[in-house]
Amino acid sequence: MVPKNLQPTVKYGGDSVMVWGCMSAQCVENLHFINGIIYQDIYLNILKINLVASAEKKGIKDDFIFTQDNDPKHTAKKIKAWLSKNVIEYLVTPLQSPDINPIENLDRKIRDHNISSKETLKTF
Repeated sequence: MVPKNLQPTVKYGGDSVMVWGCMSAQCVENLHFINGIIYQDIYLNILKINLVASAEKKGIKDDFIFTQDNDPKHTAKKIKAWLSKNVIEYLVTPLQSPDINPIENLDRKIRDHNISSKETLKTF
């Protein structure tokens, strides 16, 4: 990792909304809004409910690349085991690398709309 290519983030400061989402070049599918702190068991449940269902909706069940950063809950043994059985191609991105992480582009678009509530975000 090259420090000049990393973007610092603020953790646990101010109001925030955590969302898991499946996105493709065409659209975003199965957004899952997360209340509170997310642990590996919660994350695994989100994957089980949303990942395969999103890929099936898009018609790409066996033809997609799953990506996530190296957050500890993402790299837990039970997460890796589930992914090895349910995801054909997998890409790991480094922490705090917005240029590599595609969700950051979606985050920028959302910020451009000055969304001020969780409900407005869900609608958007």
